[in-house]
Amino acid sequence: MHQFVVAAAVSFIGAQAPAPEAAPALSAWYEPMVGDWTYEFASGAGTSSTTYKHGGRVVETVVRGQIGGTPFSGTFLAAVRTDDGNWKGVWADSLGNYLDMTITRANGVLRAEWAMPAGAMGVQTLMRQENSEFTEASYRDQLHVSRDGGETWTTVRDAVFRRAIEVEGL
Repeated sequence: MHQFVVAAAVSFIGAQAPAPEAAPALSAWYEPMVGDWTYEFASGAGTSSTTYKHGGRVVETVVRGQIGGTPFSGTFLAAVRTDDGNWKGVWADSLGNYLDMTITRANGVLRAEWAMPAGAMGVQTLMRQENSEFTEASYRDQLHVSRDGGETWTTVRDAVFRRAIEVEGL
């Protein structure tokens, strides 16, 4: 089964993550990502739209695309601040994934982390999605996987999101 998640964050592979910034309003964390985007990476492409809901207390991202020729759609929501100052997010998609994420931000990088259930070999997979390099026109989205409890990480997706351009009359 393919995994694809759009939401948040980038850290430094193999390095200790910096301490999280004080939690501002969630909307400030996502401000660079609000709007309509196109994206592509080695085995997929699609569109993404990020909007504020409920006065900026909830961020919603809706994604449509394909991975390795398989079409999919998904929705990400982030809203609830937890006791540790982080935010929680959820992702659900047409491939049957439901992910419960913790979202942090450090050094201008958004990071979503979650654990996948242990597979047949009993090995739990940790996932980390990181968004960084924000400009008005684009940002970088990377997905990293660890199968050794977070000791080492492998990048499995490195995507570039580009702001969608409106064409008058279309």
